Amino acid sequence: MKSNITICYYISGHGLGHAARDSQVIRRFPENCRVLARTCAPANFIRRESGREVEVSGTRADVTPTQLDNRSIDWQSTAASVLKAHENRRSILREETDFLRSENVDVVISDISAMAFPAAAAAGVPAFALGNFTWADILEPEIDRFPRLEPVIAQWQSDYATARCMLRCGLNLPMDYFPEVCDIGLIGRCGNEVRSQLATHLNLAPGSKIVLLYFGIYDADEDFIPDLPGTHFIAFSKGARGVVSLDPSEWYFPDVLASVDCVIAKPGYGTISECMANGIPVVYHPRSGFAEYTALHKGLIQWGGAVEISNHALESGNWSESLEKAMLLKPVKVPAPGAKAAADHVMQSLAAR
Repeated sequence: MKSNITICYYISGHGLGHAARDSQVIRRFPENCRVLARTCAPANFIRRESGREVEVSGTRADVTPTQLDNRSIDWQSTAASVLKAHENRRSILREETDFLRSENVDVVISDISAMAFPAAAAAGVPAFALGNFTWADILEPEIDRFPRLEPVIAQWQSDYATARCMLRCGLNLPMDYFPEVCDIGLIGRCGNEVRSQLATHLNLAPGSKIVLLYFGIYDADEDFIPDLPGTHFIAFSKGARGVVSLDPSEWYFPDVLASVDCVIAKPGYGTISECMANGIPVVYHPRSGFAEYTALHKGLIQWGGAVEISNHALESGNWSESLEKAMLLKPVKVPAPGAKAAADHVMQSLAAR
């Protein structure tokens, strides 16, 4: 194996969950590896979370759903963008293949752009998939409404099938179109407790409860926060009434999450995996129309540290009952070995070439 490996990591820019988990994988590559990221996710977030220099550039291969808000996908716009990318497939693949060759890339990892795999094959580079679902899984339920998506999904499944291996995270869909699957477990950041610092910052009375809110990055100004005596709501977003906003440059999300009494969140991989890894109970709402939700919901039920709240109760501010139930739970901390397992698998595969 070469002494200086160049890794190109395709990271979905849909929310921050992909970037959060992929940054943990990048963190665990040897220091002498050069890491490139092809993504629409924020470069500063990836560098901060990975703790290393990452060369970040945009790509047209990152085709993701369009959000109406934190809980709804604009399927009409999503279908249009997917079909446009499919029409431009040849030029996108040419761009990506030329990039991989010009940067002398040794290995590709994708979470979870389908076009990364034929580009890697054209460049003569091994490619690994990483994720708990693929975009083919997310789009497939919409074929009846958008029949023109069917050949695109078939093409993407064919692209995914050229991966050397799917490094499958916990809370996953089956993805049985991959020729080889390696289950790596959960990927989630574990925090250090900062409860006393939070209590001082919030000027809390003894016995007060702290609840962290995370509804996503698409519309942070939620207007349904209830006033519950003895309960203090915090968030990393700004503008919501009745919520203390934390500065992300002063407070580290996993540390805060590990220090609260409960989390109320959109059920996305990043937040859910970190609640599980830190043993913090979570109240979550249904997420209809997004195939990943079935796997997340099943995992939360099996874990036993979560309470589902209806969207109606969430939006009307009727949180008391769900919060009380959640705070009585004593969830276990779930091991999260996935980031190290993924990095080790890739490096060992390169060494065996």
